[in-house]
Amino acid sequence: MILLIESISLLLPLIPKGTVFIFDREFTYRRLMEFLKDKGMNFVIRLKKNVYVNEKLITMLPKGIYEGVLIHGIVANVYIRGYEVINGKEDFYAYVTSLPKESIE
Repeated sequence: MILLIESISLLLPLIPKGTVFIFDREFTYRRLMEFLKDKGMNFVIRLKKNVYVNEKLITMLPKGIYEGVLIHGIVANVYIRGYEVINGKEDFYAYVTSLPKESIE
């Protein structure tokens, strides 16, 4: 994760503020989210099924957008799509983001 943050740091002079970084489930790290927010960047990170949002297991929450929730010690927005079948494969879809609610759906 530190290598990822250092790599992004090297690119910052070339990247406009407000750029949205999209990561898969393996990159749900507090330090990464804090770093991007501090640098004026946005993020969208797909969440694993075992994540807690405001101390509730994410799979137990109804579909929808949750604004200003606590996830991994960071206040962010969470968008839960729930279980969906895509290309014949069922999986759980939920995302944490620094984007405002209006930009999520």
